[in-house]
Amino acid sequence: MRRNAGFSLLELLVVVAIISIPLVMYPRFRVEGLELTRLTDDTVHLLQRARFEAIKRNEPTFVKIDKDSGTIKLYVDSNNSGGLDGDDLLLQKITTSDYKAPLVISGSSFAVIRWTPQGLPQKENGALGAGRITLGWQGKPLKKTACISAAGRVRVHNGGSCS
Repeated sequence: MRRNAGFSLLELLVVVAIISIPLVMYPRFRVEGLELTRLTDDTVHLLQRARFEAIKRNEPTFVKIDKDSGTIKLYVDSNNSGGLDGDDLLLQKITTSDYKAPLVISGSSFAVIRWTPQGLPQKENGALGAGRITLGWQGKPLKKTACISAAGRVRVHNGGSCS
């Protein structure tokens, strides 16, 4: 009578292949999450800086969001025109192409937001109000949303809504 004293080479190869597939994919998912978190943190920092610069300088600041080029820019109304124009001072710029992954600005409730010298957000039509910037992966459901309250505070939610 013959007794098997272990595993065959084929059995070991199958087990190693099954275990290695998730391990090979894990770093990719981790990098995607880290890059999205980095973009979200940079966006929140830019929005907070816009508010603080408006209060510190006692003049309006503007955050312009361009979904097509994937940029978010912070301007100071240095010529006191009351609106965003070509003479305003660019303080900071975030571009999704600076990150290691295909990140997109997939949605927002405004294209330009103005921060008053009191630190309150205004939409393009002049109405005080809240807004949101949704950041995510191109073609993937992984999303984070930077939410701006009517009082000007910024918080982050996982997913595409601010509720």
